[in-house]
Amino acid sequence: MALAPTQNQKQGPSQEYLLLDYLQRLNRSLEGRMAVHIHLSRLRPQNRQDHHVRIAATTFEGMTQTYDGQVFILSSSDLFFVCKDASIDDIDAAILKVRHLFNEDPLTHGEEEEDMARFCTYYNVETQHEEMLDLIKQMHTQYDKCNKQIISTYNEKQRNLSKIQQNTISYNKIP
Repeated sequence: MALAPTQNQKQGPSQEYLLLDYLQRLNRSLEGRMAVHIHLSRLRPQNRQDHHVRIAATTFEGMTQTYDGQVFILSSSDLFFVCKDASIDDIDAAILKVRHLFNEDPLTHGEEEEDMARFCTYYNVETQHEEMLDLIKQMHTQYDKCNKQIISTYNEKQRNLSKIQQNTISYNKIP
């Protein structure tokens, strides 16, 4: 499992970029590929803490080796799990474990199909590859835009801090 921004990653590409790159490279071997997007960003804030998200991601660790899979923790706290030739029952079992992890959150309540659809989205990568690429491109663009805004705000605050420090030094030099 690759590190995510929520895990204090300081350098390197975003998980959104890595997922996009992975899906683009899969274009050569889509047969038997499945994916599931777990919408942890829809949980209440107290349930989206970094350690909760990491625990949820580890639920898929055993399946990554068994089913040639990959888990991505997105900046939104959502998880994306992509695998090959996994049975729906095995994927459902992992999803059920994640739902139980967050069983106090209203998002995990209900057993109807629409209740499950709010919590996760399944993809047949072979037939929905383009749809997935479009979704991940959109997520990556949103991540980049947000990241640039954060950097811009940080840089502006640093400039303002420097001005304040210079003014303080100048003020202290006045006899």
